Amino acid sequence: ESILDLPCGTGRFSSLLGDRHQVYLGADFSLEMLREAQVKLPRFFLAADCATLPMEDRSVDACACVRFLHLVRDPEIRIRFLSELARVSRLGVIVDYRHDRTFRIWGKRLRHRMGLLELAPSNPSPGQIRSELAAAGLKPHTFIKVHRAPFLSDKILVVCTP
Repeated sequence: ESILDLPCGTGRFSSLLGDRHQVYLGADFSLEMLREAQVKLPRFFLAADCATLPMEDRSVDACACVRFLHLVRDPEIRIRFLSELARVSRLGVIVDYRHDRTFRIWGKRLRHRMGLLELAPSNPSPGQIRSELAAAGLKPHTFIKVHRAPFLSDKILVVCTP
């Protein structure tokens, strides 16, 4: 019945998620993005830090974290964010991860080693993804490849329970 969309950004998924749940809560750290989201769709939005959500334990049925974790380079911080999602969710968490088993990521690593790219990619391996989820108190049930072509897409959705 209730879902937390974190971070919701400008509300890209708020209509999709909000239409399927009685209670939709979009949360983001950026007030500017939240204002834009509310203009698009009048829903309930909350300004919040992903690492310390101002919510009680088990306060929503599910959490969705899409198009975010690939921007977080530090595994410890990713685990902290995932731990908060596990804490506030009663039933489950859907997480979008970007793994390191693609030609694109391998090419970026090579360009980094050649000095052509300042930062090496920080995409975790599938094993590291499982390890981070476990460290956050999440049990993965389903791994859904966003694109079916092996080695061409790094996107994967993981359905977990706390």
